[in-house]
Amino acid sequence: MSNSKIAVLIHLFYTDMWDTVTTYLDNLGDYEYDLHINLVDGFYEPHIMDKINEYKEANVIISPNKGVDVGGFLNLYNSLDKEYDLVLKLHTKKSIGLPDKPSDYVKVYGQDLAVEKGTEWYHKLMDGVLRSKEQVKDTVELLTGDTPFGMSGLDNESYVGPNVNLVKELSKMFSIPIEISDGRFKNIRFVGGTIFWVRGDILRKYLTKDKINLLLNSLPDGYHNEPSFNHATERLFGMMVYNEKEKIINL
Repeated sequence: MSNSKIAVLIHLFYTDMWDTVTTYLDNLGDYEYDLHINLVDGFYEPHIMDKINEYKEANVIISPNKGVDVGGFLNLYNSLDKEYDLVLKLHTKKSIGLPDKPSDYVKVYGQDLAVEKGTEWYHKLMDGVLRSKEQVKDTVELLTGDTPFGMSGLDNESYVGPNVNLVKELSKMFSIPIEISDGRFKNIRFVGGTIFWVRGDILRKYLTKDKINLLLNSLPDGYHNEPSFNHATERLFGMMVYNEKEKIINL
């Protein structure tokens, strides 16, 4: 097995999905990894701590409901006390939003069908990173070897859409040149859904304490449909990778 240092960062908003998450985590097989979990203040049951501890020792933090999975990830990343070769970003997903702010899925399809479609999308995203032990092995070897790849996930998206002005703000904040035409990146790709593997050195270069604080201050409270800094930051992760002359691979 690789000696790579791996961190798994999970934004566990829907704590009732924990058993589903661990089914995927089992596909990490014999790889050693540190588990870091973000719970959202006011949205978790105390017993989830016992379930987590039964599965694996973890660094668990609690953060406000700000920035959805992106905010949870940034808070977790800010809590790391050592460097990692690879980071696996995971989160739970139902695509329903909140009762007072329903998702676009709910607005278009209604609650029941939105749940069905959200569940299907979630499993596709997780299959993109933790489908099998063989896929994990291939991913780790590619991202830690002498290859042009710095990120791995379900897909390579280019759609910026209504987030274009916010993405341009992030481009200036992080000094990453971008080309956008007809609402799409021309020189960048990203993993839609923000479930991905990424090289640790890329995150270390861009996600400094100061930059993380700037991002967290920009992210909105609660759930927000597009456009939002949540969705703009989703694109930012891919921007970081491509600015390092790396690419995204889908396995």
